[in-house]
Amino acid sequence: MRDWDDPGQPEYTTADYIHGLQATWNMMSEAMARWTDEQLAEQIVLPWIGPAYPITRSFVIWHVIEHDLHHGGEISHSLGMHGLAIELPPGPPRD
Repeated sequence: MRDWDDPGQPEYTTADYIHGLQATWNMMSEAMARWTDEQLAEQIVLPWIGPAYPITRSFVIWHVIEHDLHHGGEISHSLGMHGLAIELPPGPPRD
């Protein structure tokens, strides 16, 4: 999926997007299951940014969430523009 935004890429299907979201969240779920609180707070250096701007694993988690929220909004907006509705699962029970 790294090249999805590169010029010349084909149009992606609904199945492609579903696969992308599932792959992203499977990776995140596995990482969160194994990372300790200390590892979440540990600063890491991304090679393309360098040591001047270290980040934490918890920032990586937030960044993935924020990315998917953005694209989820795009999908919801696009469906609404075409008169299509999204069926959401029921929310948690209210006490």
